[in-house]
Amino acid sequence: MNISIGFVEGEALLMSLDMEGICVSTGSACSSGSLKPSHVAEALKIDEEFIHGTTRFTVGRMTTIEDIDYTVEKLKEVVTRLRAMSPLYNDRRKK
Repeated sequence: MNISIGFVEGEALLMSLDMEGICVSTGSACSSGSLKPSHVAEALKIDEEFIHGTTRFTVGRMTTIEDIDYTVEKLKEVVTRLRAMSPLYNDRRKK
């Protein structure tokens, strides 16, 4: 599953989730290790505010409902924390 979160850098999200024991990737599988946005996201003309927050979650047959619930809860916490530090997000909220 690939999601894009506005006003959150993918690398910051990746590191924050990693500290919670959640492994994710940024960008596409074919461009892993690159800071360049996914060519697929670019082709879809995803807005600049979302394209750098693109994060890939992989769910396998060993993934449990509890794993998913934990990930969703931690994702909400991390996004809230990272957005609180984002001047762009805070400027947009004031408008």
